[in-house]
Amino acid sequence: MKFKASFCKKALIWNNLRLYGLVFSVWGIYLFLAYPLRFIMEKGDHNTPLSQLSAVEQILFSSEFLLICIIPIAMGAAFYHFLKTDNGVAFYLSIPATRNEVYFSQMLSGFILYLTPLYLNALLVLGIAMVKWGGNIGALTVIGQWTLIMTLIFIIGYSVSIGMGMVTGSVVWHILFVFIFFLLPSYFSFAVDFFGRQLLYGFANGGRLTELLREIDLVDKLISRIAYSDSLRERWEIIGFLAIYAVAVSLAAFLLFRFKKMENNREWIGFGFLKFFFVFGFTLCSVIFMSSLVSGAIIRSAAGFYIGATIGATLGYIIAVMIAWKTIYLKKAWWGVLAAAALTLAVIGLIDADLLGYERRIPALNQIEIVEFGIHAHGVREKSSEELLLNLSAEKPRRDYSLQQQENIALVQALHQAMIEQRNSNSQGDNNFLIIYHLKSGETVTRRYWNTDVKDRASYEQLERSEEALRQKYPVLDDGEMQGLLKIKITTEASYEEESFSGAEMQELLQIVRRELLSAVNTPEEIPLREEGGQEVRLLKEMPIKVTLVEKYVRRQVLSGELEEALPVATVETRENKAEKESSLIFFGNAPELRRFLQARSAKYLKMLPSAKTIASIEFYRLEGFEAWQHYYWEHEMNDYEKQADQIITDGQEAMKYLALSGAPISLSYDEGEYVLLRIKQKDGSVYLRVMVVGDYERLKTKGK
Repeated sequence: MKFKASFCKKALIWNNLRLYGLVFSVWGIYLFLAYPLRFIMEKGDHNTPLSQLSAVEQILFSSEFLLICIIPIAMGAAFYHFLKTDNGVAFYLSIPATRNEVYFSQMLSGFILYLTPLYLNALLVLGIAMVKWGGNIGALTVIGQWTLIMTLIFIIGYSVSIGMGMVTGSVVWHILFVFIFFLLPSYFSFAVDFFGRQLLYGFANGGRLTELLREIDLVDKLISRIAYSDSLRERWEIIGFLAIYAVAVSLAAFLLFRFKKMENNREWIGFGFLKFFFVFGFTLCSVIFMSSLVSGAIIRSAAGFYIGATIGATLGYIIAVMIAWKTIYLKKAWWGVLAAAALTLAVIGLIDADLLGYERRIPALNQIEIVEFGIHAHGVREKSSEELLLNLSAEKPRRDYSLQQQENIALVQALHQAMIEQRNSNSQGDNNFLIIYHLKSGETVTRRYWNTDVKDRASYEQLERSEEALRQKYPVLDDGEMQGLLKIKITTEASYEEESFSGAEMQELLQIVRRELLSAVNTPEEIPLREEGGQEVRLLKEMPIKVTLVEKYVRRQVLSGELEEALPVATVETRENKAEKESSLIFFGNAPELRRFLQARSAKYLKMLPSAKTIASIEFYRLEGFEAWQHYYWEHEMNDYEKQADQIITDGQEAMKYLALSGAPISLSYDEGEYVLLRIKQKDGSVYLRVMVVGDYERLKTKGK
């Protein structure tokens, strides 16, 4: 017996294929040019599985990948355009087909015309990859992932476009609603962060609500997590998300079609219940836009934020009502305007007043498992005495701590309470603070404070000097960090000589370095300064000693970050790389125990220090503060600026007099006024830089004449 039930009409499908077939032949040609042809023309030297995988990812997830995502949206508008016209609706409802058959015939037509060229080109890409690179499972896996992602993105874009076609009877609003639908998660994640920063003291970007919005943000996944990801496991996770998304929007599109009343086919918003959601959502978006515009560009204050929100609520409500009911006659609309403005101000005011206690919340000590505490200074010119005596790996020491000891967590709580209490003090600082409480319940409480200062100085200094913080700030103090220590190298700027210590001597030197470091941190010596005309120079009575810690580690390189579980072992490229990593610590102060050790144990140490016999010449350059800063900190060569030396001294004894009053600049870069930059050349060919204030230089120069 012939089965008569059918979910589509073949005649409608053939009609669509004839009507749009040529267009989608062009689509197939475009895919061939964008992918298989590029694989054929790829001439890179891809001899390893890793380089082959990288080439496949770069070609498949290129800029064309994002552009192609727009095509399903246009297809949805084209195949269901009949719902936008009275004649179209009348024609399709007059043919011998049920509503379901009409719907699925159009749906299937789009699938055939889009996916057929896509799958043909995917097979070509697969064949070319196998011919060129054999059975590289990693590359073949990426091709399969790309095909799945392209299919799911088509289903999502096509279904969303169809659904928006059911919501509205206007082509213009159809396209607008599609893009609004995809952009809303990004817009509202911005809104959460913006409102939080404006209304809640201590609010940190990227809270749980923001993260939730980003998790459902398809645009974010396409741009940042698919196109630029090199992780197969992450792509499989995203494919799972896309599959759920595709099922949900496909079902929603069908339900909207089933319940759409054809007599509303010309309405801007075809469903009555959606009009109320639209009015609310459009008004809210207007509040967000106008509050950020007014407070950010016109009235930069809290008052500007409230004024902008009021304007946004008023205009947003009026415009939304006009669109929803497709009219400019708004009888008694002023009641709604007043209600929208009043509700907006009430909600914002309650949040600003911290009704829920967000700003005041500090978790109890017994609830906290770990606390992360970070301080970041910006725009601060002065350096602490500790930083003037030590330099860790030629960078500022870290001030981000992960703390587990109860006494240190209590200190962070005290600092946090002081920051809360200073909210209304109108005091400005130069520091940003980040506090993250990891609670035993699994909850995370995050607070960030901008442009503030440390009011509880005693608690802060006690925290910074704690053993737990110092081990993180200076890894050399941590026995665990030093387990792979191979040797310690000692160098100075004044020579190419280098001394190395290993074995028992290395361990003895390590303990001395630790003691000198703690001495510089806890009982810093007095820093000799020279100041004149706004310029400050830290005198260096001793040649700085650079202590380089050489550690051993083994790095395992695999085909791709997480392929070990996904691929057979034979396909994973491994190589044991026995490498050395280095970190350095520079002592600018006296460090007497360290220097005594080197004098006693190193025959090379004295050769590393400057003396009248080792100096070949000193060149003196008078430079503006910024130029001097560039040369000193970035080691620019003098010919970069083609400056003429003010004088050159070749007499070693005379040179040492200048060297005794030279050092490093403290004030940074952009100050007006002059420095004198010294370029010291040693007889062994090494060169280093120092700085003097102009007054000292002039006095010595005059005395020398």
